[in-house]
Amino acid sequence: MRQTKRLARVYVNVFRPESYEEEFMEPEHTMNSRQACEMLSGAVRLNYVEEIGERATLRVLRAASRPYMLRKYALRVGVLSCIPVLVYVHGAVTAVLLQTVIYLSTRPFAWKNRGRGARVAERILRHRIDLHGRERAVGRALAAELSHIPAKALHSRQWRDHLEKLLPTEEDVREIAVKLSDQYEGSLQDLTETSRALAR
Repeated sequence: MRQTKRLARVYVNVFRPESYEEEFMEPEHTMNSRQACEMLSGAVRLNYVEEIGERATLRVLRAASRPYMLRKYALRVGVLSCIPVLVYVHGAVTAVLLQTVIYLSTRPFAWKNRGRGARVAERILRHRIDLHGRERAVGRALAAELSHIPAKALHSRQWRDHLEKLLPTEEDVREIAVKLSDQYEGSLQDLTETSRALAR
């Protein structure tokens, strides 16, 4: 998954081994991008794909990493779009100097944004699904994929609270859905429809 690779790269970029004193280095700070990607992929498979399916996982990861990606590309486009304007107004030599100043002035924002991406990766590695304050976005992502999320996910310790919020508000329908979820073979959407029919 592209999201996993991007998060792995930013995670390794933030936790570079040379940034730490040798005696304080943690094992995870010594990995390269490939190792980080493998670890993240394993955590995603275990806590996301196996629980809620591949399509829902992809949507959830997109929702979780969207603020990081938007800021990253906004900074990049902003810096690059200054070049033609500066060359036109000030000439090539002055434009290069001004462009360097603009680039350096945006570095603190870029570093802060990398920290945002690294925190999402860290939460995935620690098997947490509260992806850096993106609960609403994650909820919307799950709601969009109800027809592809296995009903058994409702029985999952990690995902139960998130998925129960997506069930119908009728108490009897919710009760039936929770009771059937462990053995039900279809999707969460099918389970909801079955529960509604049984509640009538």
